[in-house]
Amino acid sequence: METSTTTLIKDAPLMHKFFDAKNIKVYLQNTIALMIVGAFLIDISYIIYRSCNGMETDQISLTALTSLSTLCGVVINYYFGSSESSRMKDETIKELKNMPSGDNPCN
Repeated sequence: METSTTTLIKDAPLMHKFFDAKNIKVYLQNTIALMIVGAFLIDISYIIYRSCNGMETDQISLTALTSLSTLCGVVINYYFGSSESSRMKDETIKELKNMPSGDNPCN
């Protein structure tokens, strides 16, 4: 039976693969995007809560809503707009460059 230390040593190449620069960049992008969308939803919930209970909405909440809605729009445009297509195109070009010349479908 393998011990946990042996398993960790055996899985070390997998951990190294996860923590390379490209994966960390993607992980950080996704985390920041999730934080922006989450903050936007929390601010909207706060404004709705205060409005439904007859309280006046703070000016800072409305200012934050304006900023967060702009940032949320940028995040959505990145993930579902032209930036995603551009990134996929760049990956396809990189894959085609790395193909051996005999396997190139364009020939």
